[in-house]
Amino acid sequence: QNKPEPADPMPATPGSWWVYDSYSINNKDTSYLYNDSIYVMSDTLIRGKQYRHLSASRFWGDRNIYRDSAGFIVNWNGDIIYSATDFKDTLTRDTSLLPNILIISKMGQPDSVVHVPAGDFKTNSHLWEGIDYRNSRITYSRQCYANKLGLVYELIGYSSIPDGFTERVLARYYIAP
Repeated sequence: QNKPEPADPMPATPGSWWVYDSYSINNKDTSYLYNDSIYVMSDTLIRGKQYRHLSASRFWGDRNIYRDSAGFIVNWNGDIIYSATDFKDTLTRDTSLLPNILIISKMGQPDSVVHVPAGDFKTNSHLWEGIDYRNSRITYSRQCYANKLGLVYELIGYSSIPDGFTERVLARYYIAP
């Protein structure tokens, strides 16, 4: 009997890298912003658990220490930020990432195909909803992860810019052996 292959939403091997093209999208036009990259630098131990340390050229800022935990991606604080199996529950509710904004995160529909310059990939979507307490605006973001590859697409909404988004698409990648 064949068992399903376990989900590996983001490879952990040092030396792996991903390059993204970023675009500004609003209700009038789309324009190229910049090139962004992520590189797996090394592994590190935090509270006895192995994490991977990612270096980002610009976009990810300090969101750069993660571990895979049986189909989940967990940040350095222990918060689940991605699940390959739980598509019903809220994963996190957090106000620490952005002041004055409540972030609610959950998984979207599994197995959608995403078309990006690096190829066509079957993905699972991670959804963020942000509620800005300052202006009561709600914004949405979506990340699409391909098994054994990682993030291939991201659409980021901003509560401060109605109808404004940043789109990041995977342009090329290398997964180290």
